[in-house]
Amino acid sequence: MNKAILIGFVGMAIVAIAVYASNVGALNAGAKNVTFSNGLSLIIAINATHLSQNQSIYVDLRLNNTTEHAINLSSSNAWPNVDGLDLPLSDAAEFCSGTMQRYAIKLSLFRGYYTFRNISSATGSLRLYPAFERHFILPTCPIMESYSVPIGYSFMPLGDMAVVHANRVSYGDGVNTTIYFNETINYNITAIGYMLSNGTVASFGPGTYTLVGADQWGSVAIVHFEVV
Repeated sequence: MNKAILIGFVGMAIVAIAVYASNVGALNAGAKNVTFSNGLSLIIAINATHLSQNQSIYVDLRLNNTTEHAINLSSSNAWPNVDGLDLPLSDAAEFCSGTMQRYAIKLSLFRGYYTFRNISSATGSLRLYPAFERHFILPTCPIMESYSVPIGYSFMPLGDMAVVHANRVSYGDGVNTTIYFNETINYNITAIGYMLSNGTVASFGPGTYTLVGADQWGSVAIVHFEVV
């Protein structure tokens, strides 16, 4: 890889660290749960553990390199056995790209209190709303001549920035080309509720909720909040 490009990626990673530190500071009133794997830290954080009805919640999920060296991983499909991880984080991203394979992290929501011991038995996952775009409204997409499927990640030191190694596949002739691009491995949302199966939105009713973050290499992070 060109050294100038790599230096640029490292510089952007430093910016990402500053943004991350700012976000965590804003979330100190809530909770976060971290699990480590090969030097990577999967972090899920919320702005409050107790909400009133009709109050929104801010969720921040990210995959952070805690080491001072790059961590190189091949893409994997070792997702944890957690219901709902097949749902897209963004309707537009799924609709426009035609693939969900680019995501390194995903998020599920459940009513009830679940832990690492029993999360695999949880069913009836809920879809947080909103998720970037309005649900079930098809976005306006650019004319797409290709889509990208990541085959590897190089996580930059001390942050959530990664250089993604991907195959770009042409829709026209199916020709593959290798590309590299930088991407912050994080996702955040201010959710006002969740989607019902009929497409309507329900606010958070009274009770306990479990938020589960996961990555494609099998790590899980869990946090809870209660609505009164």
